[in-house]
Amino acid sequence: MKTVGIWRINPYIGGTEVSLIELARFLSLSGYGVWVYGSDKGIGPIARELGVTISPEADIWKHKHDILLWYDDFRVFRQQYGCNLDTYLMQIPYRFAVFGGFAPWLVSPFCKKAIAKSKELAAWLLGHGVDTVKVSQFPIELDYWKAGPRVTPEKPIVGYVGRVEGKNIGQLLSIANDVPDCKVRLTIDARIDPDKVSSMKCEIVKGQPLMKPCYQGMDIFMMTSLIEGVPRVLMEAMAMSLPVVTWGIGGIPNLNPKFTLAANSVSEARIILKELVASPDLRQEVGIENRRRIERYDSRIREDLLAWFGGMI
Repeated sequence: MKTVGIWRINPYIGGTEVSLIELARFLSLSGYGVWVYGSDKGIGPIARELGVTISPEADIWKHKHDILLWYDDFRVFRQQYGCNLDTYLMQIPYRFAVFGGFAPWLVSPFCKKAIAKSKELAAWLLGHGVDTVKVSQFPIELDYWKAGPRVTPEKPIVGYVGRVEGKNIGQLLSIANDVPDCKVRLTIDARIDPDKVSSMKCEIVKGQPLMKPCYQGMDIFMMTSLIEGVPRVLMEAMAMSLPVVTWGIGGIPNLNPKFTLAANSVSEARIILKELVASPDLRQEVGIENRRRIERYDSRIREDLLAWFGGMI
């Protein structure tokens, strides 16, 4: 059995961390032996629900994998482990740096190639002489991200999950708060400075280990970011059969959620949101269609990823 090591999971929850856990599950079910190293402090509950074990970081030295996916700052590890790290990496045939965001310092001189999850990152890395493959996204665990019975309160919930910084949240609030008979709820990073959100006119929920209940507790997902790759939260919202209102920037058109609008289409977004708030039947219809669309997208991702991994060995 060929083995894959994923090093390392950081001690908090982010889109790339969830992606790597789901990738570990996908590869395990596809016949690879997979080890994930790092901290389960933040991501642990999701990993356990998906049946993925996160081993202590020190266990990496016990295994010489066929493939190593690297997700961390190489400089820090180089300072900590020195030549021992160099020697270890050189014994692994296939070594890849994984990019979920703009962090070019992750690239190790010992990594054969970088994996970039957006065309912008891929272009930057290639422009700086780093051999790069673009993997738009990793598979999503559709059996896990699946809606159960949704109890809608008196006022439908327009929700968002994720970071606040750089996500154009002010525009989201401006649109949603102008729509009557709905309530806005943001589930945000638990590490955020409370002063940054105290002025927001909506319900704020600090991030929790399991994000699934956050989606379960909303009726409409809205995202107005102006800079994105392929957002994990949109994949999760679509898999949870939620209607989505979003701008068609970055890799979002590849996901193709219904009601993908041109950036800054404020008037159109407000009209659509009003229609969704007023009609439970429309919300259900659009949510079911979004689930179908993410199933098709995920199927393509799985086929491409298996072909890519299989082609290496």
